[in-house]
Amino acid sequence: MRLFLAIFLCATFIASAQTSTVLVDVFTNSHCSPCAGMHNAVSASITSTFRANNVIVVHNHWRTYVDDPIYQANMTQPVERASWLGGVSGTPTVFFNGARKSGSYNDWPSVLDELIATASAYTIVPVLSYTADSLILTYTATRNSPAGMPTVYGVLVENVTYTGRNGVSEHDGAMRALLTPVAGNPLEFNVDNVATGRIAIARQELWDLSKVRAVVSIQDPTTKKSLQAAQVEAQMATDVHDETFEASGPATADVVDVRGSIVSHHEGLLLDNVGIVSQVTRTLPSGAYFVRIVRGTSITVQPIAITR
Repeated sequence: MRLFLAIFLCATFIASAQTSTVLVDVFTNSHCSPCAGMHNAVSASITSTFRANNVIVVHNHWRTYVDDPIYQANMTQPVERASWLGGVSGTPTVFFNGARKSGSYNDWPSVLDELIATASAYTIVPVLSYTADSLILTYTATRNSPAGMPTVYGVLVENVTYTGRNGVSEHDGAMRALLTPVAGNPLEFNVDNVATGRIAIARQELWDLSKVRAVVSIQDPTTKKSLQAAQVEAQMATDVHDETFEASGPATADVVDVRGSIVSHHEGLLLDNVGIVSQVTRTLPSGAYFVRIVRGTSITVQPIAITR
Protein backbone atom coordinates (compact mmCIF):
# COMPACT_ATOMS: atom_id res chain seq x y z
CA MET A 1 0.00 0.00 0.00
CA ARG A 2 1.31 3.44 -0.88
CA LEU A 3 0.15 6.58 0.88
CA PHE A 4 0.76 9.83 -0.93
CA LEU A 5 -0.08 13.05 0.91
CA ALA A 6 0.11 16.19 -1.20
CA ILE A 7 -0.02 19.35 0.91
CA PHE A 8 -0.20 22.62 -0.97
CA LEU A 9 2.61 24.30 0.87
CA CYS A 10 4.89 21.47 -0.22
CA ALA A 11 3.55 20.18 -3.51
CA THR A 12 0.95 20.65 -6.21
CA PHE A 13 -2.60 19.49 -5.56
CA ILE A 14 -4.55 18.48 -8.66
CA ALA A 15 -8.30 18.36 -8.23
CA SER A 16 -10.13 15.67 -10.14
CA ALA A 17 -13.60 16.13 -11.52
CA GLN A 18 -16.16 15.92 -8.72
CA THR A 19 -19.91 15.56 -8.47
CA SER A 20 -21.66 18.88 -8.15
CA THR A 21 -23.42 20.57 -5.29
CA VAL A 22 -26.43 22.33 -6.79
CA LEU A 23 -27.40 25.89 -5.88
CA VAL A 24 -31.15 26.54 -5.86
CA ASP A 25 -32.27 30.18 -5.77
CA VAL A 26 -35.90 30.51 -4.68
CA PHE A 27 -37.83 33.79 -4.78
CA THR A 28 -40.68 33.60 -2.32
CA ASN A 29 -42.77 35.56 0.17
CA SER A 30 -44.16 34.65 3.59
CA HIS A 31 -47.70 35.62 2.56
CA CYS A 32 -47.73 34.19 -0.99
CA SER A 33 -50.22 31.30 -1.12
CA PRO A 34 -48.63 29.44 -4.09
CA CYS A 35 -45.28 29.66 -2.28
CA ALA A 36 -46.52 27.15 0.28
CA GLY A 37 -46.62 24.51 -2.46
CA MET A 38 -43.09 25.40 -3.48
CA HIS A 39 -41.90 25.00 0.13
CA ASN A 40 -43.52 21.56 0.18
CA ALA A 41 -41.68 20.68 -3.03
CA VAL A 42 -38.36 21.80 -1.54
CA SER A 43 -38.98 19.53 1.43
CA ALA A 44 -40.20 16.56 -0.60
CA SER A 45 -37.44 16.71 -3.23
CA ILE A 46 -34.49 18.18 -1.33
CA THR A 47 -34.30 18.92 2.37
CA SER A 48 -35.98 15.76 3.68
CA THR A 49 -34.12 13.49 1.25
CA PHE A 50 -30.57 12.34 0.56
CA ARG A 51 -30.27 15.24 -1.89
CA ALA A 52 -29.87 17.62 1.04
CA ASN A 53 -26.17 16.69 1.00
CA ASN A 54 -25.78 17.96 -2.56
CA VAL A 55 -28.36 20.72 -2.94
CA ILE A 56 -28.27 24.12 -1.22
CA VAL A 57 -31.44 26.22 -1.20
CA VAL A 58 -31.40 30.00 -0.72
CA HIS A 59 -34.80 31.60 -0.11
CA ASN A 60 -34.80 35.20 -1.37
CA HIS A 61 -37.87 36.99 -0.02
CA TRP A 62 -39.55 39.06 -2.73
CA ARG A 63 -41.83 42.09 -2.65
CA THR A 64 -45.08 40.23 -3.45
CA TYR A 65 -46.42 41.38 -0.06
CA VAL A 66 -44.39 44.19 1.45
CA ASP A 67 -45.44 43.37 5.02
CA ASP A 68 -43.34 40.19 4.95
CA PRO A 69 -40.82 40.90 7.76
CA ILE A 70 -38.11 38.79 6.12
CA TYR A 71 -38.48 40.88 2.96
CA GLN A 72 -38.52 44.08 5.03
CA ALA A 73 -35.17 43.14 6.60
CA ASN A 74 -33.49 43.34 3.17
CA MET A 75 -35.52 44.87 0.36
CA THR A 76 -32.73 45.60 -2.12
CA GLN A 77 -30.28 42.73 -2.41
CA PRO A 78 -32.81 40.03 -3.43
CA VAL A 79 -33.80 42.39 -6.25
CA GLU A 80 -30.15 42.62 -7.31
CA ARG A 81 -29.86 38.84 -7.36
CA ALA A 82 -33.10 38.46 -9.32
CA SER A 83 -32.01 41.02 -11.89
CA TRP A 84 -28.66 39.31 -12.38
CA LEU A 85 -30.35 35.92 -12.89
CA GLY A 86 -32.61 37.35 -15.58
CA GLY A 87 -35.51 38.88 -13.70
CA VAL A 88 -38.37 37.83 -11.45
CA SER A 89 -41.96 38.94 -12.04
CA GLY A 90 -43.71 37.03 -9.27
CA THR A 91 -43.47 34.33 -6.66
CA PRO A 92 -42.62 31.56 -6.46
CA THR A 93 -39.77 31.66 -8.99
CA VAL A 94 -37.00 29.06 -8.87
CA PHE A 95 -33.55 28.78 -10.44
CA PHE A 96 -31.44 25.60 -10.52
CA ASN A 97 -27.73 26.45 -10.87
CA GLY A 98 -28.64 29.83 -12.34
CA ALA A 99 -31.18 28.52 -14.88
CA ARG A 100 -34.89 29.28 -14.46
CA LYS A 101 -36.89 26.17 -13.52
CA SER A 102 -40.52 26.20 -14.59
CA GLY A 103 -43.18 23.55 -14.94
CA SER A 104 -44.26 20.83 -12.56
CA TYR A 105 -42.56 20.13 -9.24
CA ASN A 106 -42.83 16.42 -10.09
CA ASP A 107 -39.70 16.45 -12.25
CA TRP A 108 -37.51 18.13 -9.64
CA PRO A 109 -35.98 14.84 -8.40
CA SER A 110 -34.83 13.71 -11.84
CA VAL A 111 -33.54 17.15 -12.83
CA LEU A 112 -31.65 17.57 -9.57
CA ASP A 113 -30.17 14.07 -9.76
CA GLU A 114 -28.83 14.84 -13.22
CA LEU A 115 -27.28 18.10 -12.04
CA ILE A 116 -25.70 16.42 -9.02
CA ALA A 117 -24.18 13.71 -11.20
CA THR A 118 -22.62 16.26 -13.55
CA ALA A 119 -18.86 16.38 -13.01
CA SER A 120 -17.50 19.70 -11.77
CA ALA A 121 -13.98 20.97 -12.37
CA TYR A 122 -14.09 22.98 -9.14
CA THR A 123 -14.11 22.56 -5.38
CA ILE A 124 -14.61 25.24 -2.75
CA VAL A 125 -14.34 25.09 1.05
CA PRO A 126 -15.64 28.08 3.04
CA VAL A 127 -15.03 29.05 6.67
CA LEU A 128 -17.38 31.51 8.42
CA SER A 129 -16.33 33.05 11.74
CA TYR A 130 -17.65 35.95 13.77
CA THR A 131 -16.39 38.52 16.25
CA ALA A 132 -18.25 41.08 18.35
CA ASP A 133 -18.92 43.27 15.33
CA SER A 134 -18.10 41.31 12.16
CA LEU A 135 -18.69 38.17 10.15
CA ILE A 136 -15.65 36.92 8.26
CA LEU A 137 -15.82 34.53 5.31
CA THR A 138 -12.64 32.87 4.07
CA TYR A 139 -12.56 30.33 1.27
CA THR A 140 -10.22 28.07 -0.68
CA ALA A 141 -11.15 27.07 -4.23
CA THR A 142 -9.42 24.66 -6.59
CA ARG A 143 -9.83 23.82 -10.26
CA ASN A 144 -8.54 20.96 -12.40
CA SER A 145 -7.66 23.05 -15.45
CA PRO A 146 -6.87 26.73 -16.11
CA ALA A 147 -9.95 27.35 -18.25
CA GLY A 148 -12.57 30.07 -17.91
CA MET A 149 -12.77 33.07 -15.60
CA PRO A 150 -15.29 32.13 -12.88
CA THR A 151 -16.25 34.28 -9.93
CA VAL A 152 -17.17 33.43 -6.35
CA TYR A 153 -20.63 34.46 -5.11
CA GLY A 154 -21.38 34.52 -1.40
CA VAL A 155 -24.58 35.07 0.57
CA LEU A 156 -25.45 34.91 4.26
CA VAL A 157 -28.60 32.92 5.07
CA GLU A 158 -30.44 32.19 8.29
CA ASN A 159 -33.02 29.66 9.43
CA VAL A 160 -35.91 31.91 10.44
CA THR A 161 -39.07 30.85 12.28
CA TYR A 162 -42.06 33.02 11.40
CA THR A 163 -45.58 32.02 10.40
CA GLY A 164 -46.83 33.98 7.43
CA ARG A 165 -50.32 34.09 6.00
CA ASN A 166 -49.51 31.14 3.74
CA GLY A 167 -48.98 28.93 6.80
CA VAL A 168 -45.26 28.34 6.27
CA SER A 169 -43.41 28.76 9.57
CA GLU A 170 -39.90 27.38 8.97
CA HIS A 171 -38.00 29.58 6.53
CA ASP A 172 -34.71 27.70 6.30
CA GLY A 173 -32.00 29.39 4.30
CA ALA A 174 -33.65 32.81 4.23
CA MET A 175 -31.36 35.30 2.52
CA ARG A 176 -30.04 37.89 4.97
CA ALA A 177 -27.17 39.69 3.24
CA LEU A 178 -24.87 39.47 0.27
CA LEU A 179 -21.26 38.62 1.07
CA THR A 180 -20.16 39.52 -2.47
CA PRO A 181 -21.73 41.38 -5.38
CA VAL A 182 -24.33 39.26 -7.18
CA ALA A 183 -21.93 38.86 -10.10
CA GLY A 184 -19.32 37.56 -7.67
CA ASN A 185 -15.70 38.42 -6.99
CA PRO A 186 -12.99 37.31 -9.43
CA LEU A 187 -11.17 34.11 -8.47
CA GLU A 188 -7.43 34.59 -8.84
CA PHE A 189 -5.96 31.11 -9.21
CA ASN A 190 -2.24 30.61 -8.67
CA VAL A 191 0.03 28.28 -10.65
CA ASP A 192 -1.25 25.37 -8.56
CA ASN A 193 -4.84 26.20 -9.57
CA VAL A 194 -5.74 27.35 -6.06
CA ALA A 195 -7.57 30.57 -5.17
CA THR A 196 -8.22 31.97 -1.71
CA GLY A 197 -10.15 34.95 -0.43
CA ARG A 198 -11.41 36.77 2.63
CA ILE A 199 -14.56 38.89 3.02
CA ALA A 200 -15.82 40.69 6.13
CA ILE A 201 -19.20 42.32 6.75
CA ALA A 202 -20.69 44.06 9.77
CA ARG A 203 -22.91 42.03 12.09
CA GLN A 204 -26.54 42.97 12.55
CA GLU A 205 -28.43 42.50 15.82
CA LEU A 206 -31.31 40.93 13.92
CA TRP A 207 -29.27 37.83 13.04
CA ASP A 208 -29.18 34.78 15.29
CA LEU A 209 -25.61 33.60 14.75
CA SER A 210 -26.48 30.10 15.92
CA LYS A 211 -28.74 29.81 12.87
CA VAL A 212 -26.76 31.57 10.13
CA ARG A 213 -24.47 30.09 7.51
CA ALA A 214 -22.56 31.22 4.47
CA VAL A 215 -23.43 29.87 1.04
CA VAL A 216 -20.76 30.20 -1.63
CA SER A 217 -20.91 29.39 -5.32
CA ILE A 218 -18.30 29.30 -8.05
CA GLN A 219 -20.21 30.71 -11.00
CA ASP A 220 -19.76 31.57 -14.65
CA PRO A 221 -20.44 35.32 -14.91
CA THR A 222 -21.42 34.99 -18.57
CA THR A 223 -23.90 32.11 -18.45
CA LYS A 224 -24.89 32.75 -14.79
CA LYS A 225 -24.41 29.01 -14.14
CA SER A 226 -23.33 27.80 -10.71
CA LEU A 227 -20.40 25.44 -11.27
CA GLN A 228 -19.96 24.31 -7.66
CA ALA A 229 -21.38 25.34 -4.31
CA ALA A 230 -20.84 24.82 -0.59
CA GLN A 231 -22.16 26.09 2.72
CA VAL A 232 -20.83 26.39 6.26
CA GLU A 233 -22.19 27.41 9.66
CA ALA A 234 -20.71 30.27 11.65
CA GLN A 235 -18.20 29.68 14.43
CA MET A 236 -16.87 32.15 16.97
CA ALA A 237 -13.38 33.51 16.39
CA THR A 238 -11.42 33.06 19.62
CA ASP A 239 -9.48 36.01 21.02
CA VAL A 240 -5.88 34.99 21.74
CA HIS A 241 -3.48 37.29 23.59
CA ASP A 242 -0.45 35.00 23.79
CA GLU A 243 1.11 34.61 20.34
CA THR A 244 3.25 31.69 21.51
CA PHE A 245 0.12 29.86 22.63
CA GLU A 246 -1.55 30.59 19.31
CA ALA A 247 1.41 29.13 17.43
CA SER A 248 1.80 25.99 19.53
CA GLY A 249 -1.36 25.67 21.59
CA PRO A 250 -4.26 23.30 20.99
CA ALA A 251 -6.00 23.39 17.64
CA THR A 252 -9.20 21.96 16.22
CA ALA A 253 -9.38 20.40 12.79
CA ASP A 254 -12.13 19.31 10.42
CA VAL A 255 -11.56 16.99 7.50
CA VAL A 256 -13.92 18.08 4.74
CA ASP A 257 -14.69 16.25 1.51
CA VAL A 258 -15.07 17.96 -1.84
CA ARG A 259 -18.84 18.34 -1.34
CA GLY A 260 -18.18 20.40 1.77
CA SER A 261 -19.35 17.66 4.18
CA ILE A 262 -17.35 17.17 7.39
CA VAL A 263 -15.76 13.70 7.41
CA SER A 264 -14.23 13.95 10.88
CA HIS A 265 -13.74 16.51 13.68
CA HIS A 266 -10.73 16.67 16.01
CA GLU A 267 -10.03 18.82 19.07
CA GLY A 268 -7.11 19.52 21.41
CA LEU A 269 -4.42 18.88 18.80
CA LEU A 270 -0.94 19.80 20.10
CA LEU A 271 0.91 19.58 16.79
CA ASP A 272 2.00 21.95 14.05
CA ASN A 273 -0.19 22.09 10.94
CA VAL A 274 1.85 19.51 9.03
CA GLY A 275 1.58 17.10 11.95
CA ILE A 276 -2.15 17.72 12.27
CA VAL A 277 -2.75 16.98 8.60
CA SER A 278 -0.74 13.77 8.87
CA GLN A 279 -2.61 12.62 11.98
CA VAL A 280 -6.18 13.36 10.92
CA THR A 281 -5.80 11.87 7.43
CA ARG A 282 -3.86 8.69 8.17
CA THR A 283 -6.89 6.40 7.95
CA LEU A 284 -8.74 8.14 5.10
CA PRO A 285 -9.41 6.26 1.88
CA SER A 286 -8.08 7.53 -1.43
CA GLY A 287 -9.59 10.80 -2.53
CA ALA A 288 -9.44 14.58 -2.39
CA TYR A 289 -10.07 16.40 0.90
CA PHE A 290 -9.55 19.67 2.72
CA VAL A 291 -8.25 19.98 6.28
CA ARG A 292 -9.57 23.07 8.06
CA ILE A 293 -7.40 23.96 11.07
CA VAL A 294 -8.49 26.53 13.66
CA ARG A 295 -5.86 27.74 16.11
CA GLY A 296 -6.82 30.82 18.10
CA THR A 297 -7.85 33.46 15.57
CA SER A 298 -5.97 31.71 12.77
CA ILE A 299 -7.91 29.57 10.28
CA THR A 300 -6.01 27.54 7.69
CA VAL A 301 -7.45 25.36 4.93
CA GLN A 302 -5.12 22.84 3.30
CA PRO A 303 -6.23 20.76 0.30
CA ILE A 304 -4.78 17.26 0.19
CA ALA A 305 -4.87 14.28 -2.15
CA ILE A 306 -4.56 10.72 -0.86
CA THR A 307 -3.65 7.75 -3.01
CA ARG A 308 -3.38 4.29 -1.45
